[in-house]
Amino acid sequence: MHQSKRRNAPRRANALKQLRNARMRSAAEGSPTPVNFFWDDPELLTVDTGDTFEIHFNDLIDDWFGISAAMIVEALIAADGRDVLVHLNSPGGMVFEGVSIHSQFKQYAGKVTMRVEGLAASAASFVMLAADEVLIEPGAMVMIHDAWNITIGDAAAHRKEADLLDKLSNNIAEMYAGKAGGTAERWRGAMVEETWYTGQEAVDAGLADALTADPAATDDEDTTAAAINWTTVFDVAPRLPVDLTQPPPALPAGLDHVDLGAVAAAVDAWRAQQKQDIPAPVTAAADTQTSAEWSSFIDRMKGLKAS
Repeated sequence: MHQSKRRNAPRRANALKQLRNARMRSAAEGSPTPVNFFWDDPELLTVDTGDTFEIHFNDLIDDWFGISAAMIVEALIAADGRDVLVHLNSPGGMVFEGVSIHSQFKQYAGKVTMRVEGLAASAASFVMLAADEVLIEPGAMVMIHDAWNITIGDAAAHRKEADLLDKLSNNIAEMYAGKAGGTAERWRGAMVEETWYTGQEAVDAGLADALTADPAATDDEDTTAAAINWTTVFDVAPRLPVDLTQPPPALPAGLDHVDLGAVAAAVDAWRAQQKQDIPAPVTAAADTQTSAEWSSFIDRMKGLKAS
């Protein structure tokens, strides 16, 4: 939706002031807080951690009902050039307000990281594009669609509004293409279809840079790195008269990655031990027959990339 309500800003400010005053009076008197069924006073939660300034963006994008560009300007002034982490969960809102918020983040002097933690839909989906890095939770989603509005008037008024909506949507498509690549026409097609992306799909499409890291998964990968590498080593080992499908009895202590020298030394020591139980003519023939395979194995080992 694109319609601006800036002409109502004074009336909005006065209404919110009256609501806050009513709440303060009620709190002082111990009476129930008045309930407003049409809007609440929107707030942008910020957390100053010292090195990083965090913004919790959890509301509509709107200069009346939700988070406005003015709020973002105020927050970025407080951030004062430090790295900013934005926790984003928004269904979107007003196009022009979203474009202004995008511009504020884009012009910020420090690094901006957007972390999509629930939903980045509609205007929020292009606000996130302003970040230097866009991360997304595996369970979060991104939604893009064409701009829309409600008009009242004759046929000419509706046609004029339709032309304006096409311009807005084409501009937004250019923003998606600028981040993710591809043509604006292709992104406009996805917008017309109202496309929803899971976390991984958003990364694959280029809208997000990466899924957020799972600390537990990272720990598991670290503890199994050596086993994975050793399995790879023995899967490509040449066939010998001894069983190389089993790991050597004593591996170098603290080996976390493939080390060609350590692997060769361990295998050679193991082969020497195994040869004690094999007749000399057999081992000599085996060494001759497998020399080419062993050279190939060493070359393949050099090409292995440690995890």
